[in-house]
Amino acid sequence: MSKAHAIRAHYEPRIAAGGPSHEIVNWGSAESQRARFEVLLAYVPLGGRSLLDVGCGTGDLPALLEQRGLEVAYTGVDILERMVELCRRRLPGRRFVRADIFAARRDRRFAPESFDVVFCSGAMNLDLGNNRVFLPRAIERMAALSRRHVVFNLLHARAEPKEKPYFFYDPGEAAKVAQQHGQVRVIDDYLHNDFTVIVDKCRGERFQEQGDGDEETAISNMRRGAGGVRAGVAPRGGRTGPRNGGEGIRRQVVRRRGRRQDAGRSGDPEGD
Repeated sequence: MSKAHAIRAHYEPRIAAGGPSHEIVNWGSAESQRARFEVLLAYVPLGGRSLLDVGCGTGDLPALLEQRGLEVAYTGVDILERMVELCRRRLPGRRFVRADIFAARRDRRFAPESFDVVFCSGAMNLDLGNNRVFLPRAIERMAALSRRHVVFNLLHARAEPKEKPYFFYDPGEAAKVAQQHGQVRVIDDYLHNDFTVIVDKCRGERFQEQGDGDEETAISNMRRGAGGVRAGVAPRGGRTGPRNGGEGIRRQVVRRRGRRQDAGRSGDPEGD
């Protein structure tokens, strides 16, 4: 089975079944999905900037941006046509594109450094048999499309139980790969089974806290999102929910150490 077919087989029955958007994209709860978004809003300035949402799912991030009154030039991309169609019906004023930005053949619609921020939430959580090989190439591709920041979250290796068919990552390993593209910060205290990596390509621009205009509000929103879920709930789904709420934000910065050579594209999700 090709990797693209495996992705379709996992998500398309959920699209057909309907239900809440967080269930379609297989998050454990709406609160755990929101907690991941809040990390992006808290640490990366988005107002007046362009954002590429890789694996946009059902379009919950742009809906949150509108709710917060943030003016963002948003583009959502997903490899599933049915997911993109759902997004277009839900948010007709937003741009959604069916594409695989990781494919070996480059999509001319996505030029190098064409977005200020590239964000990927949950799209690399399915175990497709090549996750460790694919991750460096995915980060490299997202960094190539971004002028300022790359932000992505992954399932944490400390999570128990480790359910199939999902892949769990070590934050240190992910940070080591990401540091080839800029200054890196790892945020891993908002949910027990998840962590976020933020890459600052500019290096001279400090990590800013934005949220609703200040750091205190952004962190408060993040904690409310995580804390709304019962403690002890086991992870569920490819974009899984938390085991407990986060009570603090631990920040780790890894400095850039040089450039990495191109390692090829064998980890493309549409490959065999």
